[in-house]
Amino acid sequence: MALLALLAGAVAWKVSRWRTGDRLEEGTERFQTVLRMARAEAATTGRRLRLTFEEETGKCSVLWEPEPLSEPEQFTDYARCSWKSHIPTEMVRVLRSELTGSSAYRTLRAQMGREESEENSLESVTFYPDGSSDSAVFKLVDAEGSESYLAIIELDGVNGVMTARILSAEQYEQEQQDEADGASRENKRG
Repeated sequence: MALLALLAGAVAWKVSRWRTGDRLEEGTERFQTVLRMARAEAATTGRRLRLTFEEETGKCSVLWEPEPLSEPEQFTDYARCSWKSHIPTEMVRVLRSELTGSSAYRTLRAQMGREESEENSLESVTFYPDGSSDSAVFKLVDAEGSESYLAIIELDGVNGVMTARILSAEQYEQEQQDEADGASRENKRG
């Protein structure tokens, strides 16, 4: 009887872990779809769109710039957004959104003045009317709080290419350590 109970517990643990992985994978795919929709919507409307993220919950909001000439940089809630319901807030939450690389639309001073961002910073990502966007890296986790696996999405803002990887927490830590070691070696050479 004890052996049967142990076996049932192991199966339940495996199924719950499998469901978390599926939810993270599907949420990652849906989040990539949201990024594509934001890009298309900015190009279609001829207005800049911005995705912002709440610090506590990691939930995504869609903003737009209704009057770019008379009120530049004034973004408001994009109430007409027909695809807001596709944002996978019940599946994943955004832990980090970091702008990477240069952007034709950010001033050189803004690019040079950027400090290394915190591990869990949530920077807004802007999509432009010409179909480009800011380049960014997103770190997503399961919405229910499990951080044993996470997804990394890299967005190339110039051409819209996205890559996504799902890593265990250990794999992610090793990758971060390898990057830090590589940067340290590069600094010693220079």
